[in-house]
Amino acid sequence: MTQAVVPQMQYSLSTTIDASALSNGMHRIHLRFKEVGGIWSSVTSSFFQKIGNSTSLVNLLSSYRYWVDSLTAPITTIHLPSAVNPYKLIQNMDMTNIPQGNHVLNIQFKDTYVFWNVILGEACIKNPLPIAAFSAQSTLL
Repeated sequence: MTQAVVPQMQYSLSTTIDASALSNGMHRIHLRFKEVGGIWSSVTSSFFQKIGNSTSLVNLLSSYRYWVDSLTAPITTIHLPSAVNPYKLIQNMDMTNIPQGNHVLNIQFKDTYVFWNVILGEACIKNPLPIAAFSAQSTLL
């Protein structure tokens, strides 16, 4: 879809887009602008979620899952005892089987509409664990 606007230094985009043909769930919108000289800007993309027509259910967080590095890594899923919003994540994540070095910790949250949000990835460093390596010998004097 293309929309003409009056040339100006700054433009505030505020419009309603018909999403009736879209299914419920996550979608992505792409925007770019064309200068007066005919040069296009870089594409800006954003995710949005179409939930449907019912507003009777308040959307809350019901679970989350996390994994390190790629989707082939083991995924740990935590189901919250009760759905909440907001949720303060203070959790010790077991990373004992993760080798030392640079990694990406990925996390997703699921809501009461049963949709997972976009994957959030955060760079992290796994420091080596101190592992004691000694042996004892009994001697009688």
